[in-house]
Amino acid sequence: MGIPVTGDYRLAFPSNFISSADLKGQEVTVKIARVELDDLPIAGTSKKERKMIITMATKAGVELKKKMVANKTKAKVISSLYGSLVPAWIGKPITLYPSTDKLKGKPVDCIRVKDKTGKIGDVPEGMMGDPDMVPEHDFADAADAADQEEAAIRETEAEQAERALSGREPGSDDR
Repeated sequence: MGIPVTGDYRLAFPSNFISSADLKGQEVTVKIARVELDDLPIAGTSKKERKMIITMATKAGVELKKKMVANKTKAKVISSLYGSLVPAWIGKPITLYPSTDKLKGKPVDCIRVKDKTGKIGDVPEGMMGDPDMVPEHDFADAADAADQEEAAIRETEAEQAERALSGREPGSDDR
């Protein structure tokens, strides 16, 4: 005899990526641990498509076993909270919530990111990784890297503005 299926049937089909079923009808606030690009297969084809993948962590910095595929809408909401420089997102909270959208005219379940963040709290069991097997994150290092990158961009922009005002060519250094 097999194992009885309880709860949402979609949870019986494992995935590396979070689905609305994983949220179990509730809002969940997590930290952004890492943001990467990955080529994911397009369903029903042999093609792949580049997607933004967000690895999330608990308040304590323990990575969740499931990651989130971030479409443009999710990325825009996160950038409205923390700016367009992705390194600045690391260690910051985001609140996810289950919703619906239309795909080819039919309603489908989806996950959305709130334009405000809640308090980081408990994460549904199915999203948690084994704390002994999943890396913990020191978000202070990521924040320092984001600050350094932002300072370098501001410095470059200031240099470009100064050159434009003085009429110097890019790359010339006649100070």
